[in-house]
Amino acid sequence: MVEVDPRSDGGLLAHLALARDLRDACQIAVDHLVNNGLSMPSVYLYRGGRLRCYAVRGYWQVFDGMPPSAGVIGRCFSSGTTVKVRAVGQSEDYLAAVPGVCAEVCVPLRIDGHVVGALNVESLSALPDDTADRLMGVADRLGDRLEGLGGIPHESGYQRLAVHAQRFAAATDEQVLLELVITAARDVSQLDSAVLALQVGGQLRVGTAGGALKSALTDIDQAGLRLFRSWVASGTSCYSVNDASGQVF
Repeated sequence: MVEVDPRSDGGLLAHLALARDLRDACQIAVDHLVNNGLSMPSVYLYRGGRLRCYAVRGYWQVFDGMPPSAGVIGRCFSSGTTVKVRAVGQSEDYLAAVPGVCAEVCVPLRIDGHVVGALNVESLSALPDDTADRLMGVADRLGDRLEGLGGIPHESGYQRLAVHAQRFAAATDEQVLLELVITAARDVSQLDSAVLALQVGGQLRVGTAGGALKSALTDIDQAGLRLFRSWVASGTSCYSVNDASGQVF
């Protein structure tokens, strides 16, 4: 039996083949980079509208749940291109998690050609010129394994609702809040259009609507709004079941 050097590409492939889930595969990738002299690597995957840290080495604390516009990692993910920062003090994108960092390189992670995250490395000294190429090699192997494990799972309705609830809490304007509610309703229900009716002075009025049917929903009269309200007055939800022969209310 031939021993495989764990620091080699073959060693990385052998270890990735044993990964049981996404986090396991990401941890194997960062461990491989540490074994090859890159002491501060991290892997971020995009889930629920945020970049989530799935594996990291060399840090006491990390950024997590970053919007795709934040930092070098966000720039790499959003652009789908490699980002090299030779002097972090001169980069507007750099987010300091550790004092003393002077260089950073980040490459996109892809599954079937689609960017799903980023593989990042920081250093307290200048990084070798071939760092980006080395990271891309690992990112390619990791992306293949993530795909083999089923790819990035879709967020459940409850998980998406939790993200929307955070946005509700941050809203400071009523109309903005109403728009956020409509966005959440369409996302969680996975339906195209939604309308939010408010009761004001004994009358129902459309607070806001969204989607392909926005115009029609905005123009619903009192009778229509009262009908909608009757469907959910008992505190239940109401939805169609795609049976053309079924009886209606």
